[in-house]
Amino acid sequence: MREGFSKEDIRKILGGNFLRVMQQVQSMAGKK
Repeated sequence: MREGFSKEDIRKILGGNFLRVMQQVQSMAGKK
């Protein structure tokens, strides 16, 4: 699961936006 993550993404997750980030990841994964 490491391919789509940057330091900025990790910072957002650690910043409390985990659910929002996961929703974006799931929506992007659905488009592939």
